[in-house]
Amino acid sequence: MEKVRCKSMSNTKGKSGLWYLHYVITILIMLVIGSLPTFGQVTRYGMQTLGIFAGVIYGFSAVGTLWAALAGIVGLGIIGVMGAVVANALGTPMIWGVILIQVITYALSKEGVTKFFANWIISRKVVKGRPWLFSLFILLGAFVISIVSPFPAILIFWDIVYATCDSFKIPHNCKWSQFMILGITFSAGLGVVSLPMLTSNGITVFANYMAVAGEPMNALQYIAAIVPLMLASVVIYILLCKFVFRPDISALKEIDGSIADEDALKLNLRQIVTVIIFFVMLVILFAPYILPAEWALTAFLANIGLFGACALAILALAFLRIGGEPLMDVQEAASKSIQWGTVFMVALLMPLGGAVSGEDAGILVTIKDFLQPMLGGQNVFIFAVIIVILGVVLTNISQNLVVIGVLIPVVGAVANDGINLGVMTVLIALATHYACALPSASFVSGIMFSNENVTKGFLYKYGILICAICAVFAATVGYLWCNIIF
Repeated sequence: MEKVRCKSMSNTKGKSGLWYLHYVITILIMLVIGSLPTFGQVTRYGMQTLGIFAGVIYGFSAVGTLWAALAGIVGLGIIGVMGAVVANALGTPMIWGVILIQVITYALSKEGVTKFFANWIISRKVVKGRPWLFSLFILLGAFVISIVSPFPAILIFWDIVYATCDSFKIPHNCKWSQFMILGITFSAGLGVVSLPMLTSNGITVFANYMAVAGEPMNALQYIAAIVPLMLASVVIYILLCKFVFRPDISALKEIDGSIADEDALKLNLRQIVTVIIFFVMLVILFAPYILPAEWALTAFLANIGLFGACALAILALAFLRIGGEPLMDVQEAASKSIQWGTVFMVALLMPLGGAVSGEDAGILVTIKDFLQPMLGGQNVFIFAVIIVILGVVLTNISQNLVVIGVLIPVVGAVANDGINLGVMTVLIALATHYACALPSASFVSGIMFSNENVTKGFLYKYGILICAICAVFAATVGYLWCNIIF
């Protein structure tokens, strides 16, 4: 199986000797905007917060997630109280839950559990002679594996696509292959926000909802609303490929599940125990939303929370030895799995969201005064359409977590009595993960644009088209479905 060939993702700006200018510009944006005259009801503190926010957005794109997020946290500490900002950013159970869940997903990947699920999905007999159903299973597999981690999801299924091309002697840059690379990236981008207690993106959505609503969102309602819409989006992609885009797949008419790795389909004892521990962790996380609230067990499990559930799983994985080795070497897993850029981005959004939405900043009040004539007078459906369009457009320009951190507080500020914040939160989460039109949309999108077997023109053309069609779907069917659930 040929490995996916990608161009170097290193920062080429460093070759010009001007790389440091982006760091300087990031800081200057923070300082200059923070020094500008106030306007509307925005206070001096609000201007400083806007400066940090704008600088962070530039830094995410030009410098890097970790450095920009850390600079933002330090900036908020300077204009506020450093200890309180750091505690709010890095000292919460939620942040440590984000860190520990990455350690656990490393164990799943190392033990080959993710590879098992990937090969199990594409080995189903129902795909025999049905190339588009086979293609759908690949995208669904990428969606499922991305719940654990999107990076291995895209690489595993990209390799499966290229192995399929080799088996049927078709080029790696054929139209079917290019549509599959785009579709895998699209699907993986959706999976990262599907389960709110397991992914940093889902956790960020819940954190912003709680900051605005003052109470936690019901996880089961969220999943019931967003997962069917995401799966429908993946099906829409395949239907468009089959009936509208229509790449030539005549060479694949005899396709079946033989492309799967048979060795990966055999679970050993280590893998079985690892899966059991993982599912027990899921039960602990979701049981409080299912069990009666008056039960003592419900209160106990709710108190454990994300951090406690992850910690218990890690303790079990490190304690149990099979074949003379523990299921997890905690030091190894922590050193190799934690994406600190993701951690600090999520950490930044907590104090930054609080600063932006705080009364002493005056930012949301000013935004509300500005948007009220445009949004406040619209009916609820038109309001939802506008927000979905903003979400899709902005997420392909900036980081989706940043856009979520902006749109949910804005919706909370301008929403009238007829607007359900739960419905709008799900629509924002969905819209901000239709992120495959530009390299800046997400890190998996950036990796996709570095793939030498897919032309940039193809990605721009069909990426923009897919995002536009799915935006229409989210604003119509998605809106109706969310109102049923909520």
